Amino acid sequence: MFALRTVQRFRDRWEKMEEENLQSDVNKKLERSEYDRVYKEHYEALDQTELDRIVEDAIANAVPGEGEEAISESDKAMIGHKSRFYRINNTFYNPNLAA
Repeated sequence: MFALRTVQRFRDRWEKMEEENLQSDVNKKLERSEYDRVYKEHYEALDQTELDRIVEDAIANAVPGEGEEAISESDKAMIGHKSRFYRINNTFYNPNLAA
C-alpha cells in the first residue's frame, strides 16, 4: 500500500511539473513572437538589403585565377550562392567571432 501511494504522489507531482513546464514554454513562445513581429516589420528588409550588397560585392570582387578566362555567369551565380550561404551561416553561428 505504501508503494502504491508513493507512486501515485510521484505521478501527481510529475504531471504538475510537466504542466508548469508546458505553460512556461508557451509563455516564452508568445514573448518571442512579439520580437519576431517587430523584426519582420522593421529590420528584415534592412538585413536583406545588406545581404544583397554583400553578395554583389563578392561577385564584383571575384577575380579569375592566373591564366584563366573571364568568370562566366554560372560562376558568378555560384560565387553569389556561396557568399550568401557563408554570410547567413556566420550570422547565426560563428564561434570565431564570438571569442
